[in-house]
Amino acid sequence: MKKVIGIIVASIVLVSCNATKKASKTASEDVKLNIYSFKEDVLPIFTASCSPCHTNPEGKHVYLEDHMVAIENIDDILTRVQLPTTDEKFMPFKSKKAPLTEEQIKIIRDWKLSGMQE
Repeated sequence: MKKVIGIIVASIVLVSCNATKKASKTASEDVKLNIYSFKEDVLPIFTASCSPCHTNPEGKHVYLEDHMVAIENIDDILTRVQLPTTDEKFMPFKSKKAPLTEEQIKIIRDWKLSGMQE
């Protein structure tokens, strides 16, 4: 009798685990969220697109080459790079650099959504 109960419990647990795995797989497939790191993926975008204004730690602008500073300013960064290029708050400022591409914006957005790893 104990064996039968054990088999029933194991079957329920196994079915539950498989259902959870399928739900997680479907959810992640729909979102297509990639895991990015600050140093490997986000920092090169900031260095190429936000310098020299935001890459000088002594400068008057937010220093975006610091992981924690980037985390503290991520919402503002994402807002500004997605504004119309004619908006005075659009970044990069006054066409000093080309606007970020959709792919670059997606990398920054996915970095934020995936926990902003260093």
